[in-house]
Parts: sequence; C-alpha cells; structure tokens
Amino acid sequence: MILHLSTRRWRCPNGCTQADPFGSIRHATTKLTRRLYEEILTSWLRGEAVRTLARQAGVSEQLLWNLLNEAVGVRGGRAHPLVGSWRDRRRLEALQFIGIDELFWRGQPLLVVMDLRPNDSGSVKSASANREHRLIDILPARDVAAVERFLRDLDEIKRGAGTPAWTPAIATDMWGDYRVAIRRAFSGRAIHVADRFHIALKITEDLDRVIAALAPPSDRRRESRLKAAARAYLKALGGDSAVTADPSLTPPMREAAELAYRIQGLWTVETPMEGLQLFRTWRQDVRRFAGRVGNDGAFARLIYLLDQDSWVIETLNAHRPEAKPVAGPVGTAGPLLTTARVERMIRRIRAMERRSPNHRRLPFAQEDQTRWDEEPRFHRYRARVLYALNTRAPQPAILQRDLQLIPQPCCDVVPDVVPHTVRRVADRPLMGARVVTHWEEGETVCPHCGETRPLQMPPEELTQVGTFTMRAALESHLLRCLQGDHALTALHQATGVPVSVLRTLRLTLPLPEIDLPAAIGVIPFSWRRQRCLLITDIATGRPAELLRAPQGDWTPDMLQEWLSEPGQAHVERVWVERPEWIPEHEVRSTSQELTFTPVGPQRVLDPFSSFRLIQKGIRQALDEYTSRMEVSVRRARPRYRVTLSANPDPSTWSVDERLRRREREAQWEHLTQDEGLQYALVRLHDLRARLKARPEETARIFREWRDEGQQRFAQAFGNETDVAWLDRVSKLEQALGRAQELAVPNDAVSDALILGLQLAASESSLTLARSRRRLRSVKELSLYRGQDWEQLRRVVLTPVAHD
Repeated sequence: MILHLSTRRWRCPNGCTQADPFGSIRHATTKLTRRLYEEILTSWLRGEAVRTLARQAGVSEQLLWNLLNEAVGVRGGRAHPLVGSWRDRRRLEALQFIGIDELFWRGQPLLVVMDLRPNDSGSVKSASANREHRLIDILPARDVAAVERFLRDLDEIKRGAGTPAWTPAIATDMWGDYRVAIRRAFSGRAIHVADRFHIALKITEDLDRVIAALAPPSDRRRESRLKAAARAYLKALGGDSAVTADPSLTPPMREAAELAYRIQGLWTVETPMEGLQLFRTWRQDVRRFAGRVGNDGAFARLIYLLDQDSWVIETLNAHRPEAKPVAGPVGTAGPLLTTARVERMIRRIRAMERRSPNHRRLPFAQEDQTRWDEEPRFHRYRARVLYALNTRAPQPAILQRDLQLIPQPCCDVVPDVVPHTVRRVADRPLMGARVVTHWEEGETVCPHCGETRPLQMPPEELTQVGTFTMRAALESHLLRCLQGDHALTALHQATGVPVSVLRTLRLTLPLPEIDLPAAIGVIPFSWRRQRCLLITDIATGRPAELLRAPQGDWTPDMLQEWLSEPGQAHVERVWVERPEWIPEHEVRSTSQELTFTPVGPQRVLDPFSSFRLIQKGIRQALDEYTSRMEVSVRRARPRYRVTLSANPDPSTWSVDERLRRREREAQWEHLTQDEGLQYALVRLHDLRARLKARPEETARIFREWRDEGQQRFAQAFGNETDVAWLDRVSKLEQALGRAQELAVPNDAVSDALILGLQLAASESSLTLARSRRRLRSVKELSLYRGQDWEQLRRVVLTPVAHD
C-alpha cells in the first residue's frame, strides 16, 4: 500500500518554521510510515529475514539494513525502544538463580546468561506461558574477564536495590574459567553448582575407558559391543525393573558399571556432608578394584576432577538449601539446579538462526577486512535473539464481518424471517488480520400463502474439510498458498485454519506434470544427509524433476536406469558436473576393428567442471613438486595456490586480486626463481589461453600442447647435468602430461569434456550456470529444511504465479 501525501508550504515573513503536518505518520528519514517501520522492525526482531521483509515492503534490502543498524544503535546512536525493552533493571534486581553456558556463533564463543527462577506453578521446567524475560544477556566473549565484569555489574545492581549481601546460585558446566570468574566477582559469597549432565558424561566416558582396558585388544568390534552393554547395564541399575546384565560382560566389567552407578548417588543424598562421605568411600573402593584387575587408571580422570580439582564441592552445592529453586514436598528434596533450561534456550536460538537464508555462511578469514562489520553484526544478532526469545508473539488481529441473508419475495411481498442458528466461518485474511464471517440462518414464512422456505447461504459459497467449514474464497486462497513456500504454522496463524485441515488440503494438490526437454542438466545435492538429483532444462535452468532414492543415495547407475525408462527415451543430451556420472563407452569387437558406442543419451561435461578437473590434476603436480623445494616455499604453498593456478595477465584479474597486485607479483617472482616451476607455470597458462581462445578444438589443442611440451622440455633441460634435479623436473612433466589424458580419443570423459567446451563456445552458450543458480534458490526455501519431500518437489516444480 502506497500513500501519496501532499501539503502546502506556507512561508512566514518573520522566519517562523513550519511543523511537518505528517510527522506523526511518516518516518523521519525514509519514505516509510511509522507503522510500517515499527512492523518491519518487530518482524525482524522476531527472526524474519531481511530479504523477505524487503520484498513484502517493496523497498531495497540496503535501506532496511541501514534502518536496522540505526535502530540497534551499533554506530553509537540511541537504540530504538523495541530493541532495548529487554534491558529491564527491575527483573535484574529480582535475580537469584543464574544459568551460564556458551554458544558458538560464526566461529567464536558467546556467553549465554539466563534466569533460572521457577515458573508460577513452582516447576523449574520450561513453560511457554512463563518464559518472558528469562534470557538475561548474550556476551561477545566467555573469557574470565568478560564473565567477571558481567557478574560484578549484576552485583552492583543488587547493591543499588538494597541487597548488599547477595548470595546467588549459579549453575555452569565444568569449565574452570567460570569458577575463577565467580570466585573473583563474589569472593566466595556465590553458590557455584556444577551441572549434573556434564558430570554424568565424565562418568560414562571413564566407564568406557575401563571397559576398553578390560576387553581383549584384538577385536575392536567386540570392544564397542562391550561398551554398549556396560552402558545399558548402568542404565538398568538406575531403573525400577529387574536388572539383567549382558552375558558378554565379565565380572570385573559388571563391577566397574556398579561403581559408576554408585558415584551417581551424589545427586540423591540429602546433605553435602553425606555426599562427601559417599565420595570418599567410593574412591577407596575404586582403588581396591584397580588393584585387583591391574588397571591403575580406573576412573582416574574422574577422581582427579572431583578430588584434586575439587569439583566435588560444586557438585554437592546443589544440595544446599540456598541452591534449591523449588522446595520439594515434606520429607523429599526439590529438583536440582542445572543448565538444562539454558541448553533448551540455546536450541531455540539455533532454530531461529536456521530461519535465515544465510545461516550457513562462515565468517571471513581476514580479520582486517571484516573488523568494521563484525561489531554491528553481533549487535544485530544479540538484539534479535533477546527480543524474539523474551517476548511473546502477539495474537493476530481478528476482523468480524456481519452478513445478512436477503430472502426471496413470495406473493409479491417480503416473507417473514424466523432465525434458527448463527453460522460463523473463517474467511480470507485481509491486510494481515484474520477474518471471521457470521450470519443468521433459519427459514422464511410467507404471510399470504404460508409457504415455508429455508434461508441458508448458497452451497457454492461454503466448503467443508472434515468438520471444519470455511468460505470458498479462503479455500482457493489456501490452495494457492500451499503451492508455494508457505509453512503450515504460518498459514494457521494468518487464517485460523487448523494445521490438520491444511495438511488435508495439501494432499489434494495434484503433482505437476512436466515433460522433460531433449537436453537436461543433472546436479546432485544433499537433502537431509541423502544425495538427491535436480533435473533442469539446460536452456532455461527451470527445474524439470527432483529425484530421490527410496533407500540410500542416488547413484550414477540409478541415473542410467532412470534414463532408460520409456518416459525418458526422448532425452538426447545429459549435462553433468562430475566425471563419475558419465558411463563408459560400450566396446564392440569385430573381425576388422573395435567400435565404441555411447551408453544411453549423450553425456556432456560442464565447462566449469572441466576446467576444475584439469586444474585439480595440475595443482596436485605442482604441490608435489613444491613439497621438495626450500622451506619458505613449502610453508607458503596454501598461500600460493591462487598464484599457481591463476593467469599472470593482470587484465584478467578480479578487483580483489588487483588490489593485492604487489603481493601477487612478489609471489610470482618468488616462485619463478625455480626454473622447473617456471616452466610448469608457463605451460599451464599456455594451455588455459589456448582453450579459452579455441574451445571447439579441444582435442587438437591437447594433442598439440603435449607434443610442443615434449619439444620444449628437450630444448630447456636437454643439457642438464644435475641428475637429481632433472629427475624431479621430469616427474613434474609427466604429471603435467596426465592432464591431457582427459582428451584421449574414444574415451567417455574425453568426449563429454570436448562436447561441453564446444557447446559453451557456440552461440547458444549452454552451461549448468543457470541450473546452479536455481539450485541455490531451492536451498533457500523454508521447505528445504523440512521433512516433507513431496511438498518440496511440488513447490519446486510448480511455476510461481505472481499476483
């Protein structure tokens, strides 16, 4: 919706300024209304992608990024009230139970701090109705100084609120820096509780080491089975049913599992002193057990962690009355303080990250190029997480539309209406709000003849799916949405239609019928750890089919079997990315000659894959050669890879390479000091220049390049007397010669490579570039991260209908 605003501008002779008459409507710096700006900011804070918001609002993505940076306050400005609404000082003043854990974002650890106070019902489990303001903050680092600084700030807030002797209970994992920071910040006043899950994990790991030491060293498979059996026995010891051990476990192994179960009693004792006595007794029994079986390292790491590193104190702190968020019934202990809720919060953060289409991107390697952008990126990430997970999503607005059914005249008069029921059905949403339409139904009675007729909505206006009734306009709207990339939960929130009804409607959608073109492209991709195939029209890049194997991955043999079906008999050419998808030629021997016949449709190797295949072989040869050179070159091989494979002509370089021209030229001079490496680089660039100039003559270019290489090698190194160096250069020449083996006559890969280069150089310029771009758009769909393959296939193959 676009509003056109116009106003007269009055000029005062005394120099008075005129107020903006649309100041309450229009945003101050952009051509957006304040309402649209608030809606965009709120949707972005809840986790919506900027690309989606820009498309919905009809503005550029760069404009939205500028607005969001300004709202977050990353440039030193004042943050928007929506961004800073989670910084409530009053909830920090009531803080008592804290959970701390780390979250890895873009390769760096972040510190997640959460409030672990119990819910209104007295439970410490997470509940959606009591999750507001539970995530306290996210810190950009988790070192000792950052954790100590944050805890000191919390202590100052509590002192300002009139609580000078604040004794918080802090649950963390067993990372030593957490303990150091808590001791420094509170000087021993805080109650540090070690997380139960991490200690139980240490117990299980030590049990596996004991089983591995007691198992026969010859059979590794049996060792794995024994470990699994010992874990099952350990789990059965803590259950209520009868305990039965696996017969393969020896008595020492069962005793080790029983010792591991006994130390788990640290969480069932009533007082810390009782738990300390339990640990001392268990430690003595472990030493006696180690002496009997001849394994001095039995549970050694766990004993060192709990005893010498004194983590048993933090473990038993969970039984202190001050560390109990909820008191148990009379005679029982309440639940322990753990970081389980923090772990669940981190999983929710990960789920929100996956909604972004760029969540797979990794940080840049060069710190100097991204220093200016890392800080704004973290502030945006922090603001989104804190707002989305500390506030409830508002209920959608509901518009109620009243209809009145007009009765048909009878005897030239309007009959009387006798209402019986009020119908209330869902209608098509309007401007982001649900619409509910209701009317009265009954019967009409003519005052003259007394005829009675039913007064109902025309049946073509309504539709019913199961027991749910809605307007026909809403059904057509839902069917159109279900053909696109729309989640069922989002449609349920927008229309109010139950998810079960939406799932039933989706099953009624027909699968698109698309005829395969004569030339197709085949691109493998991974979906839910399974290799699938995207079949496209090579001319337009439009998807023609999505293939998935019933079990396992899609293989080249399965592709050949699929192409041999009658429905694909008209396919003439198949473009592939990798040589393994090209079947070998069928050899037929006669009395006169051998003939090589292609198997199935003609295969074409994509030019990009061809050059990548050639460069891979040549690069391996150069790496093998440089591994025997001086130390400076061997250490710099990863940095010189671009120089080894790139063209030395600066006119072909990218903008980034031109900015680093001096560095590239210095690397080139360093490498060309070696005559053998200089010879190889010249030959490499000669081959690239020839293929780029005359790609339709690929076979002859490879043959000429091989013959001229032999002559150049004889002229350059024919009189060399150093036998060792000459042998090394000869091996390099042989390795470079293996690159031309790709163009061997009567070879399937060679024919596919030559044909791909020729078609790419023709006027049609056919490559898999369009198909790769379409695959990237498929991977950005929200359905791609789901589990419904049929719906993903239906959406990908259905042409997009724009309103």
